[in-house]
Amino acid sequence: MVDAGADRAGIQARLGEICGPAPSEPERKLMVRLLTSYVAKTPAAIDGLAEALNAGDTEQVRDQAHALKGSAANLGIQAMSTLLADLEDTARAGDLPDPLSTLDRIRATYQRIEPICAGLAEEL
Repeated sequence: MVDAGADRAGIQARLGEICGPAPSEPERKLMVRLLTSYVAKTPAAIDGLAEALNAGDTEQVRDQAHALKGSAANLGIQAMSTLLADLEDTARAGDLPDPLSTLDRIRATYQRIEPICAGLAEEL
């Protein structure tokens, strides 16, 4: 079972690592930019990953998964980072998983994470 509370706690912990427990106003603005940028850019990046997966382009899948993994990891989004790391490793080995089920998991994870990121940005 997925725990949105754990997702939120992971993101909050990472933001705390970035800015500390009592962020200044400029640090809060930075955190808001990081969160809103992730929310704004990730759907298009997932679409690009989908195109590469559906085309069977292992190099492009590897590169896209790597970039998406880094964005998620930078914000403490462990569930997304883990999914994408697994995909990156599979593509690096020259294999690709089933596009439909893989993309369903990635999109479902993003849909769970997006309101958490948006809510944290709003709170800041």
